[in-house]
Amino acid sequence: MDSFYENVVRPILFKQNPEVAHDMALQAMKIVGAIPPLRAVVEYLSLVKTKKPVRVFGIDFPNRVGLAAGFDKDAYAFRAAPAFGFGHVEIGTVSMLKQAGNPKPRMFRYPDLEAVVNSCGFPNDGAEEIAARLAATVSKKGRKKCPLGINIGKSKITPLENAAEDYLFSF
Repeated sequence: MDSFYENVVRPILFKQNPEVAHDMALQAMKIVGAIPPLRAVVEYLSLVKTKKPVRVFGIDFPNRVGLAAGFDKDAYAFRAAPAFGFGHVEIGTVSMLKQAGNPKPRMFRYPDLEAVVNSCGFPNDGAEEIAARLAATVSKKGRKKCPLGINIGKSKITPLENAAEDYLFSF
């Protein structure tokens, strides 16, 4: 899988605008997450073979590497993350209100530093829609193999004096 990524996937993604590459990767993960046999194949081919579990604040994590908030803003692809070797996932940032985020361009690639700067401004479907999506997606049975966190933020149009209520609604 490593040489396939390095020789095929990475060059394709790096020829794209960073936000287009992000959307392509997100769609691929969404497909993997929606098809359990495909998830199993990707997990089998994953480079992450060594399990180094860790327990933090009473929560068991398969490993220390997590997929940060900002990648799967609207909770569409998180189910695929364990197949790619992630030990935990954080979705969001989720705000009380649906919002489009900052104007484009808002993602910038710095190849010499192997970095991407994200100035998206929390584009997301809003707390109610994302909560409904999670309720329909996440099983309530047993412990999860990969803990899921939810990052919340203030809606852009909410005045600072109402920020606490905005955060509480999303929470």
